[in-house]
Amino acid sequence: MEQAKRQILSKVFSSGTYVVTVTNANGCTGYHASVVVTPRPNASAFPTGCYDICSGDTISVPLPTNATATWYLNGTQIGAPAVSGNNLIPTQSGSYSVLLNTPFGCSDASDTLTLEVLNNCFEPPLPVALLSFDGTVKEKGNLLRWITATEINCHHYTLYASTNANANNANSFVAITQLSGNGNTNTTHTYTFMHPTNEPITYYRLTQTDFDGTETIVGNVVLMRNKAGTDIAINISPNPTHSDFTLTLFGNTLPVAVNVFVVDVAGRIVQQNNYATAQNITINRRNLPNGMYFVRVQDANNGQIIGVNKVVLD
Repeated sequence: MEQAKRQILSKVFSSGTYVVTVTNANGCTGYHASVVVTPRPNASAFPTGCYDICSGDTISVPLPTNATATWYLNGTQIGAPAVSGNNLIPTQSGSYSVLLNTPFGCSDASDTLTLEVLNNCFEPPLPVALLSFDGTVKEKGNLLRWITATEINCHHYTLYASTNANANNANSFVAITQLSGNGNTNTTHTYTFMHPTNEPITYYRLTQTDFDGTETIVGNVVLMRNKAGTDIAINISPNPTHSDFTLTLFGNTLPVAVNVFVVDVAGRIVQQNNYATAQNITINRRNLPNGMYFVRVQDANNGQIIGVNKVVLD
């Protein structure tokens, strides 16, 4: 007699060795096995935003056992001498990102780090030399922080935010705070601002304004979070990919129809479609160039953004 087969899916939330047993109603164990769950790589240690770096300096990211790092410059994969394993040695200015992979098919892609490579580090850029500009996702909002090494003729800073996935358009940014600068100083200063928001993705732009009114963009940061009150997870497979990819939503309550936006690292919507299902959506790569993209999913019924994930096209 042929035995019936059932597939049971179970979620686990930490790495380790799990033992699986199958027991019938009479208490008889018919099968057991052990399953090893490996840790997922974490690319969040890679800095994001806009920075200056001296030529020859190194940026490193921690790697789990047997994991590998694939590095990108302006969306194109790069190798030696600019990279060595988990170390990045920037040789030219541009937008850098890293994709971490394990032999078991787990991956994680970083956000974009825009670097200005300085050949003469004895001459800091004007009017502000930033040591860092970054953000952290908190329960009640996003915490933005920037640290300056020097300030020249600095009257104030303005922090802008955009959530409409059109961050290349200056009109999409709204000023959310203004903090006084320190005029002329060679002393390190730290500035912070808590932005109350639960948006799944927010683009931030920091500007500095001189005493004569000249405003200069000095940094950009993109922050992502899970939408509060939703249990929906977004899976993209394969990722990375050189062809089309499949988008699948998991959760207790899924929308009937969704709008899907593919957004590049500059915040431009490069593809937008409506789908009458939330399962096994095939996204046509079309003529999209290599690089990292954000896939943003919206409930077509009420317009709520229910999640964002990253995909790397290679």
